[in-house]
This record gives sequence, structure tokens and C-alpha cells, in this order.
Amino acid sequence: MKKVFHLMLFIFPILYACKQSAKETSDTGIVIQVSADSTGVELHNIPSFILNNFKTDSLAQHKWKSFFAVYEDPKDSELRDIQSPLKGTYTAKDSLIIFIPHAGFKKNQKYFAECYTKEILLKSQNLFESKKLMSSGGFIEYKFQF
Repeated sequence: MKKVFHLMLFIFPILYACKQSAKETSDTGIVIQVSADSTGVELHNIPSFILNNFKTDSLAQHKWKSFFAVYEDPKDSELRDIQSPLKGTYTAKDSLIIFIPHAGFKKNQKYFAECYTKEILLKSQNLFESKKLMSSGGFIEYKFQF
């Protein structure tokens, strides 16, 4: 019995340390997760009226980043708010948006992705007529590591 107790003390902290959230979900139903092949980050459950506009409209890189961005997580948390988003390719495909970084993800590096969900609640006509995506307001965040 004593051996089982010691074994549990050893195994549970290891399992807890290895735990990584598979995805992050917002109250809007939007889900952020790493792609199955670990080459990108996927944004699921985007309302169809927004996704259709993303598919037909070509947005500049900085406009994609003001809606959905992926960052390296700096070691110093005070630098987090001034961190620049990773450069990469955004693709609207099927029912999701996929971000693939140009340089790939680095091993043992922590990352976080943010989707500014307040913009999703706007009517698509207002969102795309103005051609302006704002980065203020509510957002969801997903943290991950390679």
C-alpha cells in the first residue's frame, strides 16, 4: 500500500505537467486548436456569413492579424502585450480558418493564439463595407507549446 501511495505521488505530477488543453472554446462557440498535423492553428465555428466573406474577399495580412493572430509567448510576461504576431498564411477553408506560420513552429517554444470575437458579432455588411477590423474588445486565447 505504501508503494502505491509513493507511485501515485510520482505519476500524478508528471501527468499534470504533460496536460495541455486540446482546444479553447469561447461563449460564441468559436474553437481554436492546433491542426492535426501540427503545422498550423485552426479557428473553427466561424459564422457562415463571415466565413463566406473571408473566402470571397482578399484581406491584407495586417487585417487578418487584427481578427486572428498567433504569437510566440515571451518569457517575460510584461512583453506579451507588445509582442508582434507571427507572419504566415491565412486560409478560409470549409468551415474554418487556418493559420500556417512562414517559419513553422519551434520545438520547446510556447505560443498563444487570439481571436477577437467581438468583431464576429458585427453584421457582415458593416464589417466588410468598412474593410476595417478592430483589435479592441473581447477575445479568446489559446496557449500551446511544441
